[in-house]
Amino acid sequence: MAAGEWISMTAQREALEQELAREQDHLDRYPEDERSHIEDILVKAGLTADTASRVSSELSDKPRENLDFHARVELGIDPEELGSPVLAAGVSFVAFAIGALVPLIPWLLPLGTPMLLTGLFSGLALFAAGAGLSRFTPRGVLYSGTRQLLVGVVAAALTMTIGGMVGVSV
Repeated sequence: MAAGEWISMTAQREALEQELAREQDHLDRYPEDERSHIEDILVKAGLTADTASRVSSELSDKPRENLDFHARVELGIDPEELGSPVLAAGVSFVAFAIGALVPLIPWLLPLGTPMLLTGLFSGLALFAAGAGLSRFTPRGVLYSGTRQLLVGVVAAALTMTIGGMVGVSV
């Protein structure tokens, strides 16, 4: 999972870097067209044509700031925040390692009925993960926790069904 996350983030970062390079090329080769385009955007955002012209003129005198502005306004890219493949891979590795450990705990410790406890521990962990995510969304703790639990239960049921169809049983 961590390797997949690293590849995904690396490809995403490379695509964004390519977009930035393409925008820089346009700024270098077609400065007047790019100025006009930004002026149009600024006018549509509510600035007067005179103000938009002054802004685009001042930006064109500052190459780094000009690319940054074009990237943010035209492309929706923050050049300072392209993402870190290494950080994404590390977080993914830790999250999946912890997630994989939760259902194993009942099998590693003498806690009674391991299969039942695996379901209980996994359900609690899924709910807790969803509830934790609610902190970063407009959804409430109960909604986010329940949604994560239900998605996990459906995924587990599908996995068990497919496993049963190919002759694997618990």
